Amino acid sequence: RARFWFPSIDHPSDKAAARFAVSAPAAWRVVANGRPLDPAACRPPDPPTPPAGPRATSCWATDHPIPTYTMVIGAAPFAVRPAGTACDPAGRPCIDVSVWTFPEDTARAAPSFRRAARMVEFYARLVAPFPYEKLAHVQSSTRYGGMENASAIFYDERALATGRDLETTVAHETAHQWFGDAVTETDWHHLWLSEGFATYFGALFFEHDDGPARFRELMDAARQRYLRSDRAGRPVLDTTETDLFALLDENNYQKGAWVLHMLRRLTGDSAFFRGIRDYYHAHAHGNALTDDLRRALERAAGTDLGWFFDQWLRRPGYPRLRTTWRWDAARRAAELTIEQTQPEEWPTFRFPLALEAETPHGTTRDTILVERRRTTARIRLPARPTTIRLDPDHDLLAEILPPEPAPPAPPGRPR
Repeated sequence: RARFWFPSIDHPSDKAAARFAVSAPAAWRVVANGRPLDPAACRPPDPPTPPAGPRATSCWATDHPIPTYTMVIGAAPFAVRPAGTACDPAGRPCIDVSVWTFPEDTARAAPSFRRAARMVEFYARLVAPFPYEKLAHVQSSTRYGGMENASAIFYDERALATGRDLETTVAHETAHQWFGDAVTETDWHHLWLSEGFATYFGALFFEHDDGPARFRELMDAARQRYLRSDRAGRPVLDTTETDLFALLDENNYQKGAWVLHMLRRLTGDSAFFRGIRDYYHAHAHGNALTDDLRRALERAAGTDLGWFFDQWLRRPGYPRLRTTWRWDAARRAAELTIEQTQPEEWPTFRFPLALEAETPHGTTRDTILVERRRTTARIRLPARPTTIRLDPDHDLLAEILPPEPAPPAPPGRPR
């Protein structure tokens, strides 16, 4: 909606540096993208008519090109407090992180930002140095829980006023500074490059800071939200969607995050994060499309990923798995039949599937490649399993029924 308040080409492909001169009541504080300027260095806006009491001019500028939808100003009687300084281990300049709230809400809002500076440091180590001049977290009238305006993130005023814990939102919006703001999708239909990234990298902070259990909790919540949604019948890259606000859906957020997680598991951590960093550096302060990400990850992993991007992003749905098994005592093996039962108009998915079998002698793990509607596999075990689990680490975006023993073979037929 940038075009409603300043002349612009209101499209993510048209990024620009920005400078703001804001005239406001003298007792107010003003925040905007970038860094503050000496008011004498910029032309003040025309005074209001009639004058409305003592006023002052505040000036802000960002030298980096940012998308129009992240350009913003905020003016209010803010209370401003530091949230810490985020320093790059490589010795680059530190970034000031601050919180701007209405004075009466400052105490209730504070817990949401207790790790705000650590989040910046985490992403700086994982991806690249923070891309802007400062980071302000601002209580505002945004219609969303959070809005990732470049270097001046806005949060729902009511949520902060009531003390709601927004820490996961803070991580999500902070990750956006790299993915969405610095590297921006060239076209709205590639929105998952922004929202899927912010959802996944938000969870990565808690994996790092709070441990794997917290990460799995967040990813499982994302999985369930996607599986329960009515968007599964549409692809992530849905070029037929003309309502841009409809793209703010479970495909671009939750499924997008899961696509990244499955890519990480498929390629391994080293190749995945190396590819992500290469992708970021190639497109920082510019634009990218999904194939730009694919090529970066293919180079890092040394393998073709076209099939993966096609089935998970350009086609709808997810695997629905039904599994039966029988014990072959002669071969000391469990024979499994895995069926993909998703609708025919959804693809037949290809994926590695982890299996875990418990026997009286302990737990055995194995991995099989599933790439047909019906896949059979034989897993050698020391004894008949008491339990078989599919995807025990919850690394696959799928609906998985618990494996069931196959019905007995008819009399006279070999088992």
